[in-house]
Amino acid sequence: MLTGGAGVRRVSSWPTLVARLAGLALYLIVVFGPLLVLLGMGLKRLAAGDLARGAVVPESLPWELLIRSAALSLAVAAACVVVGTLVATVLVPLRSHRLGLLRWLVLVLAPVPPYVHALAWSTAGTRVRWWLTDAGVEVGPVPSHVSAWWVETMALLPLAVALALLALETVPDDLVDAARMHLDAPAVWARVVLPLSAPLVLAGGGIVFVLSLLDYTVPALYQVNVYSLAVFAEFSASNDPVRTLIFALPLMGLAAAVVLASQHGLRRVAFRPRRPARSLRYQAPARHSNCAWSSETRLRGSETCTTH
Repeated sequence: MLTGGAGVRRVSSWPTLVARLAGLALYLIVVFGPLLVLLGMGLKRLAAGDLARGAVVPESLPWELLIRSAALSLAVAAACVVVGTLVATVLVPLRSHRLGLLRWLVLVLAPVPPYVHALAWSTAGTRVRWWLTDAGVEVGPVPSHVSAWWVETMALLPLAVALALLALETVPDDLVDAARMHLDAPAVWARVVLPLSAPLVLAGGGIVFVLSLLDYTVPALYQVNVYSLAVFAEFSASNDPVRTLIFALPLMGLAAAVVLASQHGLRRVAFRPRRPARSLRYQAPARHSNCAWSSETRLRGSETCTTH
């Protein structure tokens, strides 16, 4: 099959089209298959008149618990985005170094389960309190919500740093170089690098939010009740997957809304080939010369300057 437009001819074959459709169908079955089965079971019970209130549909949903869970996840995502972006800013200049691949060592701790982080931090906190007590300093217990927030942040921070590093490295070097001619390093980071990488940074924050929202292991260890734990308790009590699905709909809706909102800006992100990065410590000579730069002069490697 030949298709063309604006002077472009593209060749596509039926086997390629069939393979793409088969791959899409497989994706939909694997991802949405279990949900479709549960929806089918619910519709079947609806047709049989078995959806009496309280029998399948929960009498009430813990909306206040959902708000508290969202607040905890928002705090975790905000901390990961801020700290991850600052750490990634330090690691970006290392990509031009011979050992630049070592900056991806931040991912080493990413596969560690969150409850392992919880056990490690709990043990460390207990030891510190013992040392302070022996030194005559009385330290009260840390609030459970603060402990859950800290451990989840530390557990998701390696992933957040890696996502922020990817976001910062997508900023084209030519734009950074042009900005260096007129701005110092902090202004280049704040006015050029950060705005251009913001869509990807926001997308990473959305991923961290959803991972925190759906995790109940760390909050359960610190006796913090969250909505995901309530969903698990609902299924344990009723052993009814349809009822549990209905109970989990608010959590699913919130997660889907955050994913859609955080991924919305990705369509504006353009990936371009880059030269090896240089350190942002370079100070622009804009204070000493007045340069009129343009894309054409940059391509020709020339500049028009009037030196003061």
